Amino acid sequence: MTSEWILFDNTELVLKKEDGELERVPADEIWKKEHGDEASVLPSLSSVGISCSRKVYSLELRLVEAADGPFGQLVLFAHGATSGPVQLSPAHTSDHVIDNNVWHAIDQYSVEQITGCIHDAGIELNIALSLQQYIEVMRKFSGFEWFSCDIHPTAKDVSIAVSSNQVSSTPSSHFTGRLYEYQRIGSNWLDFMVKQGAGVILGDSMGLGKTIQVIKVICDLLEEKPDARVLVVCPSALMENWSREFDKFSAGISKEKHCGANRTGDHRRITSSVVFTTYDIVRLDQAVLTQIEWDLLVLDEAQAIKNPTTGRTTAVKRLPRRVGIAVTGTPFENHLTDVWSLIDFCEPGALGSLSSFSARYRDDIESAKDLGAFVAPLMLRRKLEDIPNDLPDLIPIFMPIDLEESEAREYEEKRQEYKSKGLALAAIQNLIVALSKPKSVGGISDLKYEYLETVTDEVFGYREKLLVFADKMPAIGEISRRYERMVPTFTLTGADPSDSRIEVVDKFSSVDGPALLIANPRVAGAGLNIVAANHVFHFSPQWNPAIIDQSDARAHRNGQTKPVTAYYPYYASTVEEYMWEIVRDKRYLSKEVVTGNKGQINPNEIAEALSFSPCSRKEKYV
Repeated sequence: MTSEWILFDNTELVLKKEDGELERVPADEIWKKEHGDEASVLPSLSSVGISCSRKVYSLELRLVEAADGPFGQLVLFAHGATSGPVQLSPAHTSDHVIDNNVWHAIDQYSVEQITGCIHDAGIELNIALSLQQYIEVMRKFSGFEWFSCDIHPTAKDVSIAVSSNQVSSTPSSHFTGRLYEYQRIGSNWLDFMVKQGAGVILGDSMGLGKTIQVIKVICDLLEEKPDARVLVVCPSALMENWSREFDKFSAGISKEKHCGANRTGDHRRITSSVVFTTYDIVRLDQAVLTQIEWDLLVLDEAQAIKNPTTGRTTAVKRLPRRVGIAVTGTPFENHLTDVWSLIDFCEPGALGSLSSFSARYRDDIESAKDLGAFVAPLMLRRKLEDIPNDLPDLIPIFMPIDLEESEAREYEEKRQEYKSKGLALAAIQNLIVALSKPKSVGGISDLKYEYLETVTDEVFGYREKLLVFADKMPAIGEISRRYERMVPTFTLTGADPSDSRIEVVDKFSSVDGPALLIANPRVAGAGLNIVAANHVFHFSPQWNPAIIDQSDARAHRNGQTKPVTAYYPYYASTVEEYMWEIVRDKRYLSKEVVTGNKGQINPNEIAEALSFSPCSRKEKYV
């Protein structure tokens, strides 16, 4: 029995020797045989109906769709200058290829380079990639002429694929909320990525419920791993909202706040499953918080770490964690290094060092496109207009803001002082004024101004317009001062002639891009059409829900083409919270006003409003 060629997978020849052993023969030996090497004992290619070509093929590595994973799979192809490509099986190890019964040698350089890279990356061909493998492929292979992508998976693609393929499981015993369909898709994506050990960015627009989606993931994590530790880091103005939202949408999970002058310096005393703290505390308490291995680290308003060189960013990235989630409606603000810093938190090293990143990606459109394709699977970013019509046209966001300890004491001192003077209604008005003024002119807190900054960052980042209602001149002046150099800023305070108000609204509306209109609700809260704005911020609470409704209706009315987001911030456990409770309760009772026909506040309401104190709250702080 003589040796003979065996055709494998229609793409390569293997020599079957006389003893039945199979051998892969180097291409140069086959070439010599076909071109007159009389000493060669190889059988002729013509013996199996194959001709020999002088054209050398090159290898190409492609990222293509995978049936069992959203991040694709790597497949090898061979192709010539004018022909091919021919898909090769993972078992193909010969340095030649058969294409339509024609034998071609494969360029040795491409063989060595591709096989070396695949081996170094530890990736198998024709097997669905994990997210980390996808990132590794994109980081190491992009830029090589032999690598190409047929797919560019985005977080939206992944979230839809995960939701459609998800096997129904037992509902979490911890989660008590109800999700819109788009929120369910988002939380499923987060859950999938967390289980993969992949850090991600949740970049939904404000108003789409980023917090509840994250809470669902935390509940799922604690359902699966009851001893998991979760740290939520947020601006101090948002900590109380996180705490309340967690109470609202979860049950059976221990939580605590790590903040205040009397917080513990012993990590062993931080025992709850979920801990809330601030960026400043993370920077100050490195020695404490780095002693805990966090299963999940959540950064809210994560644009706070966009500057990669600040002490705050460095401190956050030092926290030991299995997975990190960055929550921000503005992942990119000014420079592409904003994105580098966020991704470096989520997936450390995925984009290389800051210096190598800056050399590769400049602040131009082409670099942004290249970077966008790379980070797309790591960032779920949806705007209001992307969501199906299961959202209300008016999206309310109530935002409780916890006063700092020293501010709470100052509020309590003023409350007691005003009460002691016996004029209860005047005491309430004085407290309202003290809460509205900036600290620079005798106010109690600037936290509501800081929350306004988080809103404006996103609104102006989308080149949209914001309408702020405030009825105290110190607040109007402070807000105007903060933003007049940033965007076109207009005011309607009542000091303007009444016939000029429409002119101010027209100027505001005609701005091409972001703009801010600050208005007294009693001046601009009725009669004006301000549909150029699709965000309304109520800086000053009101006793009368009709004033609030009329103010919202300046933007939420006929002619508005976008959903309107209305923000209702208030200082927790103060007269402001009581005012919002009264407004909401009496709305539910279908009463039109709180103050009554003669503008008088109910005496019982006065007494109860003055009873609210941030110093009387009982909550676990460590």
